[in-house]
Amino acid sequence: MGAAASTQAEHDELRAVFERFKTSPGNGDDLDAAAFAQLVREAAPTVHSKMTAAGGGDASPALAAFRTQLVGARNKLAAQAAPRDDAAVKARAAAIRQHDWAADVPTNLQKGLIAGMLRSQALRLVPLEINSVRVLALLDTGAERSALGVEATDRCGLGELVDDSFTRRVGGFGGATDGCGRVHYCEMIVGGVPFRAAFDVLRFPANVEFEAIIGLDFLVRGRASIAIAEGTLTLHNHDGTPASVELLFPRENDALEAGREAAAVASVKGGGGAS
Repeated sequence: MGAAASTQAEHDELRAVFERFKTSPGNGDDLDAAAFAQLVREAAPTVHSKMTAAGGGDASPALAAFRTQLVGARNKLAAQAAPRDDAAVKARAAAIRQHDWAADVPTNLQKGLIAGMLRSQALRLVPLEINSVRVLALLDTGAERSALGVEATDRCGLGELVDDSFTRRVGGFGGATDGCGRVHYCEMIVGGVPFRAAFDVLRFPANVEFEAIIGLDFLVRGRASIAIAEGTLTLHNHDGTPASVELLFPRENDALEAGREAAAVASVKGGGGAS
């Protein structure tokens, strides 16, 4: 760094100048020629004397060249100390991984079909009884409140208990629908065990396979445990009595889906269209 240092003292002076320069205003960039010459004169008098011996004073070419070397050394150290852009590195690695499993749309479709990702799942239904009337309810962990269809409400003899001042617009299967009121309290049987519940009364679309919805309000209150692999729902009623009920869903739908899936996979692998 700078003119050749012939003694250890001059090495020490050069290091002192560098440390002073880094901590100066603007990391040294805000020093004018006179201020820089003053810094060198104070921190490295021997070096300053040699650099100005040929004339030029504060504007000595040697001092200017020395300053350029200091700036270069400072910037190099700063670059080495700067943290790596881990976000950019991770983004590049993620892009490479994604290309391995999703190089293009046809490849992505083929892998999705083979892995069974495009297969629809049959609705999980819970059988329950209200006033000895059997009702199939959809198990819906995405529903905030439980609901009962208008026809099921009448069949179960709850029509006179519907409070129509509690109507609200609800979004869900078949789009949004206007509520018809609310049954604030109802006793029903699930898995042979009595439970207490409340239902919004809704007019469900005609094509659905259920007459009620078991939502989070009932599931949370009943400390529900859903075993998807076993197809069971376990609940505890207000007295702590446990009930376990098998979730119902049409197995024939699964068979139809499996057949369509196998045909689609064969079509993609063979490059032909499905018949």
